[in-house]
Amino acid sequence: MKKISLLLTLILTLGTVSTLEARETERDLNFKTSNSLLHLRDGIWAWNWHAEFYTFIDKDKGIEYGVIYQDRDGENLTWHQLNWISPKLELADGKVRIWGTSKLNYIPGSSVGPKGYGFHQRGWLQLMIKPGLRLTTFVEPRWQDGDDGFGYFGSKSRITLDKDFGKTTLHVGMTTYGNPVDKFNAETQYVIMYTFKF
Repeated sequence: MKKISLLLTLILTLGTVSTLEARETERDLNFKTSNSLLHLRDGIWAWNWHAEFYTFIDKDKGIEYGVIYQDRDGENLTWHQLNWISPKLELADGKVRIWGTSKLNYIPGSSVGPKGYGFHQRGWLQLMIKPGLRLTTFVEPRWQDGDDGFGYFGSKSRITLDKDFGKTTLHVGMTTYGNPVDKFNAETQYVIMYTFKF
């Protein structure tokens, strides 16, 4: 029964990210402590570079503050977030983990891109293949202020195979972005990411 449950979870996980041919490869570096995360991404698509920083305001309650910067040909996108990370639900003797991240964000008027407030809801699913090897996926629909008022803005979905090497983790997979027209499959890219833990 457990094998059947894990197989169904794997099928659902693979179905959350588009199988379209990837256009570009996203290369990321994460530097993580027990309370904070610095995420750096090279330039792809419309931006020259991308950086994110998150730190817990109240770790016990899962509340964190984040700020995102992008350089878009000399104009910056600035994105502030207040996030709540839910407790993890563990199934199949801890081999399957499910949790969520609720994000309230604000983009100031001086920034490029959409302005005002938004809400993003990320749903996580993680399958433990063996110690030090995991399959992790999320789906994140996004709502944001826009010219037509508050409404569906797009989405971000990702699936990665995560392999631990001591305090370093290698993540390899695919990311898919949606937009108001093609809600979940507008653009797909490969992703290679390293996480360094301190």
